[in-house]
Amino acid sequence: MAQFDTDGLRDVEKRNGVWFFDNASEEHQYFRGHTLLYILPDPVYGPNSPLRNNLFYSRVNRARAFGAVIVDTWHDNVTHVVVSTHQTWDGMLEYLRRHDLPPKVQVVRDGYLDECHEARAIVEPSALQHLTPGDNQCPPAGHMLNLPRAQSIMVLKERKDLAEGDSDEDRPAKESTRELYNPFQGNEMAKQLDETCQQFLQRLIPSQVVKGEFDRLAIANPAADWSCQPNLKAFKYRANSFLELFLDNRWDMEKDHREDEDFSRGEKARLRMLRTSLEVEILYAAKQTNVICGRWLLPATAKNIDKNWQVVVESTLQGGLGCAAEVTRGERVSFVISVYTCDINDKGEAKRVLNKLRELQVFNPGPKPIYYKALAYTEVELRAKNEYKLRTSLYNSDEI
Repeated sequence: MAQFDTDGLRDVEKRNGVWFFDNASEEHQYFRGHTLLYILPDPVYGPNSPLRNNLFYSRVNRARAFGAVIVDTWHDNVTHVVVSTHQTWDGMLEYLRRHDLPPKVQVVRDGYLDECHEARAIVEPSALQHLTPGDNQCPPAGHMLNLPRAQSIMVLKERKDLAEGDSDEDRPAKESTRELYNPFQGNEMAKQLDETCQQFLQRLIPSQVVKGEFDRLAIANPAADWSCQPNLKAFKYRANSFLELFLDNRWDMEKDHREDEDFSRGEKARLRMLRTSLEVEILYAAKQTNVICGRWLLPATAKNIDKNWQVVVESTLQGGLGCAAEVTRGERVSFVISVYTCDINDKGEAKRVLNKLRELQVFNPGPKPIYYKALAYTEVELRAKNEYKLRTSLYNSDEI
């Protein structure tokens, strides 16, 4: 797991979840000559998002150690204005009580400080970290994620379903005239564009070829919208940073307790707040980096896997299901068929696909529901039972 990068710094110390450092040697101070004005995370999010605050302050402290002059009020020497993930352009100007900024001043999100530290130099900010005039699309308080299991970090006592989606249960699959594209092209364990459905099904039979943990068969709907490619590297870096911060904060709470001593009521409340903050930050990072696919997980047995897989493949290619599907070995069952939708924000589409699975009779409602999981959780290896005690499914078939 990625930890907060303190490479090149001396006398590193962490207090209350925030990193502090002595200055780096003079020849390594790549921020020398630059003045950073930092704007505290929006108070709507800040007080109830300790992981976000800790990461913000740690990044600013590290920039100071590498030579930056850090200020919290405007003056003419400012070269960069550093804002949090959720800040908007107009909100930044209102905070500074200015109508505009000099052309030489760059407004960057705090993740830009990581980009500089990785390069050990002042770099041009990536589009994701650069705040420019007109960037005012910050999600409103309490709805920073249009996702079903994202808690409002303003109201921690109540879990809300934030993704309403399309209420029309019979909404047809979206048609498209896009150029055909196969994200699995060249993967011999997936259907190819020059291969018919029947050729693929005859070439790769799940019960015969899917044997190990890393063996999987895949199919994509080539007419789906594949224009927004995920930035997995950026997502994993951000998500793992928050996962590590959560463990750091929990360890700080545990170190003062005996092994058999339980947390106090206040400590338990703080831990719940940290966990809520972690959930929100992971899913928000996923939204920023386009890691937004979700999937219904269908258990299958050795007896019905080939038949069910054929039905899923045919319907996916015809546009009746989601953007893709795959079959893998399961942990508790013989096989798992994953039926993907392109966007976890679109609860209406997830519901339509679920109803289609029922119609195709590859999923029959029973005593145990099936679950819809974000690809983001899979990418950072969050399983059902994890040390963070996060629920890894966004919802199940009984809740939608």
